[in-house]
Amino acid sequence: MPTRDPEQLLAETELLYQLTAACNEIAELAPIHELALTAVTRGTHCDRAAILLFDADRVMRFVASRGLSATYRAAVEGHSPWTANASAPQSVLVADTEADPAWAAYREAFRAEGVRSLAFVPLVHHGVLLGKFMLYREEPRAFSAAEIRLAQAISTHVAQSVVRVQREEELARLYRFEREAHHLAEEATRAREEILSVVSHDLRNPLGTILIGSSTLADSADPRVAAVGARIQRQAVRMARLIEDLVDFAGIEAGRLAITRAPQAPASMIETTRELFRQQANERGLQLEASAVSPLPVVDCDAERVVQIFGNLVGNALKVTPRGGSIEIGAQPENDDVVFFVRDTGPGIAPDELPSLFQRHWRSKHAHYKGAGLGLSIARGIVEAHGGRIWAESQLGRGSTFFFSLTSTRN
Repeated sequence: MPTRDPEQLLAETELLYQLTAACNEIAELAPIHELALTAVTRGTHCDRAAILLFDADRVMRFVASRGLSATYRAAVEGHSPWTANASAPQSVLVADTEADPAWAAYREAFRAEGVRSLAFVPLVHHGVLLGKFMLYREEPRAFSAAEIRLAQAISTHVAQSVVRVQREEELARLYRFEREAHHLAEEATRAREEILSVVSHDLRNPLGTILIGSSTLADSADPRVAAVGARIQRQAVRMARLIEDLVDFAGIEAGRLAITRAPQAPASMIETTRELFRQQANERGLQLEASAVSPLPVVDCDAERVVQIFGNLVGNALKVTPRGGSIEIGAQPENDDVVFFVRDTGPGIAPDELPSLFQRHWRSKHAHYKGAGLGLSIARGIVEAHGGRIWAESQLGRGSTFFFSLTSTRN
């Protein structure tokens, strides 16, 4: 295999980055297929490549190819080294088509096309075979383990994209029926939740791989590779947070948000939050303080969810508070409740916007940062699942304070 220099590594990394973004954003498969073919031919040093998918009759058909003649495609279309119901198909590697007797039936087609070595890489999603990736070389040469790993990683992205697009098309169909007939709304909601659950599950594994790989790239001695790695890592972290927010939001909307209650000390949850955001506050030049009236009664709540509420509120405060400002988190007793708060010295919120803060997807017209507009809505859903309430007080130019109440165990 030729030596992979920094320029080549950088080019492959950029291609994988583009492919990852395309697989999660582009609504059509054709551009994803083209990016995948470019990435795999460059990364595995192949002359040609192709993607085939099962059609409705479970026959493998070419959907994209690079450098293959129409005659060759017609001669081999429909062939698969695995059965259609194979549950764990493995890649099939052919180092020399002339020497391998298993491929005698296709030898003339290989000769006419100038193919001497090839690889079959399965496209699999949740154990279901969707199609295959084909890699071709003009000379007899075995594929390395690294090349096949790269091809398998790319095939995973393609398989997930195929399923995602198929399910999005199905969801779109259900939405059309929802507009035409109101009684289909419940079914459309169920399908949306199922798709979100499956897609979020599918994304977590590749995101984990991307985070690990981008961390390695970010530590590279080559500043160009390190810069690309850091950029990928930032986007992957943002995607992971968005996935978690979407899953929580779907649970809240369906009334199925998981809450595990237990007696919890308010001071412990406040300190956990402060530790989580201490470094980020320091990097932004902000003072992050914790204060709580002592003693505070124990509250019956899900500690992780309460820290999540704090996280959404503190995260917003970090974004709006200018350098040199401060953020205070704390709690105080109030009748039978404990009222938690996050106070910032940011620009404040206009009075006419306060009633809309906790609505889903709502964003202030004055917001200067990006976001999905779900954080405050999720916070409200978690608080209400605990039987509490959440509200905000603010003055323009003097900062804002967000409050939420939880019931103490002494009731």
